Amino acid sequence: MNKENYYFESTDSLAQYSIWLIVAFIGIPSAVILLNFLSLTQFIFIPIFIIFFTLGLRASIKVEEKGVSIIKKWYFIPYRVYRHTYIDDIWYGGDWGEAEGAMCIVVQLGSKEITMGTRKNMNKLHDELWQYSEGYKSEKNN
Repeated sequence: MNKENYYFESTDSLAQYSIWLIVAFIGIPSAVILLNFLSLTQFIFIPIFIIFFTLGLRASIKVEEKGVSIIKKWYFIPYRVYRHTYIDDIWYGGDWGEAEGAMCIVVQLGSKEITMGTRKNMNKLHDELWQYSEGYKSEKNN
């Protein structure tokens, strides 16, 4: 592993997208039912809470000599931590692992595949993390 450390944090677009899907398929029909039981003033707090919750989903990666850790968090509160001694592989989280149509990157740590990043920063993140991966090391040695 390279001697220098690497740290990156950004919005977790796939986690946010998953929340929006749940809201679209479950939340909208539920909203129609809830409007019968809640006043409009009370009802307004539901979408505000969903937006507040969703915008706080983030992911960070730290690469050090001793290993790699990816932390999924809600604002500053971690809810899932992944650790491994090295990055096995990196690819784009879309069709065929290509950048076209992807919305994030996938980082493989051991048997875990963790998504992170956004459409805006995934190319930079992919290129920067590639040098820390086992694929880069084997490609460099050939």
